[in-house]
Amino acid sequence: MSIVTTGHVTTPSFLETLKLSKQKSSFAGNVNVRRKNSQHYRIRAYFGRRANTFYLSLPVPELGTLHPKREMELSPFPFFKYQGLGNDFIIVDNRHKSHPTLATEQVKFVCERRFGIGADGVIFLLPPKDDRNDAQMRILNSDGSEPEMCGNGIRCLAKYMRDISSEWRSKHILRIETLSGIMLVEFVGKNGIKVDMGKPILDPSIVPTTLKPKSSEETAVIDVPIQIEGRTFRVTCVSMGNPHCIILVDNLEEVEKTLDYWGPRVENSPWFPKRTNVEFIKVVDQNQIKVIVWERGVGRTLACGTGACASVVAVKLLGFAVKEQEVVLPGGKLHCHWDSDDHVYMTGPAEKVFEGHFMG
Repeated sequence: MSIVTTGHVTTPSFLETLKLSKQKSSFAGNVNVRRKNSQHYRIRAYFGRRANTFYLSLPVPELGTLHPKREMELSPFPFFKYQGLGNDFIIVDNRHKSHPTLATEQVKFVCERRFGIGADGVIFLLPPKDDRNDAQMRILNSDGSEPEMCGNGIRCLAKYMRDISSEWRSKHILRIETLSGIMLVEFVGKNGIKVDMGKPILDPSIVPTTLKPKSSEETAVIDVPIQIEGRTFRVTCVSMGNPHCIILVDNLEEVEKTLDYWGPRVENSPWFPKRTNVEFIKVVDQNQIKVIVWERGVGRTLACGTGACASVVAVKLLGFAVKEQEVVLPGGKLHCHWDSDDHVYMTGPAEKVFEGHFMG
């Protein structure tokens, strides 16, 4: 028998005695059971005074830790769980630190849904580098990689900031530093959070992608064919501070069935030196598109804010009529529009799920 402590398994050095129920039998005496496999332990069975019970004495093997990742040092810390359209994040409040307090391997562990807290990523709230701004956001994906920007993540962080601080609640707009620049976050209506996502980047060298425009007159990668394992995808490449590869399709049901196969193959294809997020989109009408997402460093997710924005840009580049779209994702709806100032604006919800204290 093992003694379970917080996060570890401790094995006693003595023989455990296990009392087992047994039907009455003519079987009597001492029995030695030996296994040819040297990894198996010898079991010694003997009867007690009562004919329907017997005891087993056996050494308990060293079980080690519950999970290999538990071998790392991980100090206890408080956390807050938020989600935007099912894209969920652990928020760690590091306002009094200059850098995130969890390392890559630790982030990978706490994001695991069976052995950790479970999330698509960890968001760190840090003090701003410029006092004119309210905060700095750093985010690590569930695989430990760091994206430049996360649309659903920044809405979750803004909601957390408003939840915990009367000073931030008094502000109509928050200025949050990210690796892709300063984002302006505005609270609208009862639960809406609107983010100025900035201008889309279409220059292939900055997206980045090694793909080239279809003609010398074009400056963006729009509807360019690529082949992966004999299958042709027509891709449009957009950066919203992080790279996106948008693929227009007719049948999203087929995509849903094969996403776990094709998603990582497009993400890691050689045309994207920093890998890429992948959006499979279907245009429903002039006002609505449906999107299925494969996120770089995370995999299949219910929603992606930057992906929704990039998809709206791609729809316009592909020749469809309008700039404003309702974007329907598996986790819900976002409203995105590409405005006359060339900025893309995203509006959607974010909410707190729970808070806790990770014991390490």
